[in-house]
Amino acid sequence: MNFAFQEPFWLVLLIVIAPSVWIGWRWMSSVPRGRRVLAIAMRCVLIALIALTLAGLERVQETDRVAVVAVLDVSGSIRSYADFGVDDLGMPVDVERGYRSFLARAAVDMKPDDLLGVVVFDGQPSGIALPSQGGVLDRIVRMPASSGTDIGSALVRARAMLPADVNGRIVLVSDGRSTAGDLSAIGDSVPIDVVPIEYEIINEVVVESVQLPARALPESVVDVAVVLRSGSTARGVLRVDYNGEPVDINLDTAGNGLKIELRRGRQVVHVAVQLGASRVHRVRARFEPEASTDDFGNRALVGDTSEENNNAGGITITSGHGRILVVDGVSNAEDTGAGTILPETLGRGQWDVR
Repeated sequence: MNFAFQEPFWLVLLIVIAPSVWIGWRWMSSVPRGRRVLAIAMRCVLIALIALTLAGLERVQETDRVAVVAVLDVSGSIRSYADFGVDDLGMPVDVERGYRSFLARAAVDMKPDDLLGVVVFDGQPSGIALPSQGGVLDRIVRMPASSGTDIGSALVRARAMLPADVNGRIVLVSDGRSTAGDLSAIGDSVPIDVVPIEYEIINEVVVESVQLPARALPESVVDVAVVLRSGSTARGVLRVDYNGEPVDINLDTAGNGLKIELRRGRQVVHVAVQLGASRVHRVRARFEPEASTDDFGNRALVGDTSEENNNAGGITITSGHGRILVVDGVSNAEDTGAGTILPETLGRGQWDVR
């Protein structure tokens, strides 16, 4: 059992014990011998405890046990684009099965008393298994998807799960695309190993934005610009909703959607939208890629991978007549009288009069 001191300089206070014994023995000469010895001994113990406390006495215990917490990224980008290979039937391996296989291979060299824990995260972390010696791989479950990726919160959760009496390590498996949180709160008290997940996005369509004038005239026709970006050639149908109702944007062709073919890069599709009588107007665009089905009934998108980023929206505001407050000093705000002429005239002009 080894001991160490954080501030050994304070041990100099132990020198005070010797003169304290001599002074105490001289000053308490009238005290019975037994009580004098006990009082001096207690004084010495108190001085020693103060010195050891200020010096930061600590016990150093060596151990070869290791606790590892695997921090696994299950965010939307990993689920959509990461490639975990195929199974024996040639089917793509999903993220949960891929992580189980990864941890099973990594745990082959674990010693019997080593510990393994699991944290999975997307927009929020979830502790799946505290560091333990067995049965951890069976506890990786599918967690409800939430938006965003918060790597910092996941690492903080993993560090809090590590036992204090073992050598702790954290293994982060992620693409590194954090959209929330702050990594400054992690600190450097626990080693963090990173297993990067790399992928190249080729077949992907993104509706980047829906652009329309910030303000428009009431019941006018506005030009809506739908900005799309495609990683390759893609085909599909563009649909536009106005205040939750579909807009017919394909002119004389049957249906409301407009069939478009995208090339690689950014493209803009202009759509004319008739505004209604409301003041706030919400326009939303959605791209529906073509899909094919194989012999096993699996649906595959043509030129696209994920449909989660295939929609965007925008708003415009039209100026209304506003409200008019009439202060009636003629007829005392009664329903009849000379003071009602102005409010009645404004009311016939569809103004909101109070």
